[in-house]
Amino acid sequence: MTSNDFHDETNLEKVLHDRAARLAQPVEEEQHTDRRQLLVLRLGDEWYGMDVGHVREILRHTEITRVPCAPPYVIGVLSVRGEIVSVCDLRGLLGLQGDAAHGPVLIVELDDIVTGITADDIADIVEVPAADVEPSLTTIDRTMAEHVEGEVMVGDRLVALLDLRHLIETEDE
Repeated sequence: MTSNDFHDETNLEKVLHDRAARLAQPVEEEQHTDRRQLLVLRLGDEWYGMDVGHVREILRHTEITRVPCAPPYVIGVLSVRGEIVSVCDLRGLLGLQGDAAHGPVLIVELDDIVTGITADDIADIVEVPAADVEPSLTTIDRTMAEHVEGEVMVGDRLVALLDLRHLIETEDE
């Protein structure tokens, strides 16, 4: 054994000892900032999001029964495994122009209220940092401002976050 080998073995032992000491340290949990999971949907050319925790299910190809004398934004009702659920036109609730969406129906649940809302399309479920949510633009109209809690960039899209509680309370009025 040469003195050079001794130096290398000592150095190797030190490196191994340092690694063992680092591995023996408790693992620090990653700092997770508050994050929000959002279901992103499309109405016309605009993008909206809502907390995915309120979405119970998404129905495609549903048969909706019209209800006489209902408010204009109520499309009708449908049966979801025996539960009668009202279905609302999200465009009508938001004061948007155009015909009622003919895409999927989102069954949403908030507290004890279950209702369906329509969308043209469902884009994705995304997770965004809560700190990235900005207040709504002051240029949106009053009706829209009441139903939108903020906005966030998702990729290259500006997504308006729907205030589901306010939407459902409006529907109940």
